[in-house]
Amino acid sequence: MCFLNRIQLIIAFECVLMCLLVASCKKEEGKHFYISDAFKRWTLFNKGSYWIYRNDSTLMMDSVFLKSDPQILEIPYSNTNLGASHEQISTSFSSSFYNSSDILVDPDNSEHFRVYIDNDFIFIPWALLAGSSDNFSSYPSLGDSYKLLSFDSVYYIGAVKFTNVVNTQAYDGFSRKRYTFWFAKDIGLIKLIGYNTNPDFSWNVIRFHIIH
Repeated sequence: MCFLNRIQLIIAFECVLMCLLVASCKKEEGKHFYISDAFKRWTLFNKGSYWIYRNDSTLMMDSVFLKSDPQILEIPYSNTNLGASHEQISTSFSSSFYNSSDILVDPDNSEHFRVYIDNDFIFIPWALLAGSSDNFSSYPSLGDSYKLLSFDSVYYIGAVKFTNVVNTQAYDGFSRKRYTFWFAKDIGLIKLIGYNTNPDFSWNVIRFHIIH
């Protein structure tokens, strides 16, 4: 009788465990991860927004504006079969140097910003870097590195004062190109410097009009 009771107890325990696993799977199944409104304030702007930049070396002007409304995508995660997905928002620009951008979010709610400068892919994970001890991320196999230089700082372009500025740097180990970015909340990219970009360049925003 004791033997049967033990078997029954084991079976009951396994049933409870199975129910918990099924409930957990159902809880995650079909879950969609959204980009936070706070992160969008740095990275997402609507059609009608524009930025006027000046090249410090050539004094050439470039107007950057959205070709169309940002494209909102629902992307399935490739490492799960539970139907979970994440939001990705892509924006295309009309510009001589600033091609496009993507923002996306991971299941751990870390948010990322990708930009294409002169058709180069650059990944700037400042949301992760801001919370790390050394503010540095590297990919040794590719030779690439990404660094947060400053967070929530004040920056001047001439007499214009920008607050809540994030300063990041991306290095491409293959081409040895190095890009340094300054982003302002509710404005976006306010300064960009390129090294080993043939030629090197520095673009500063001098005027902008933002539509959220």
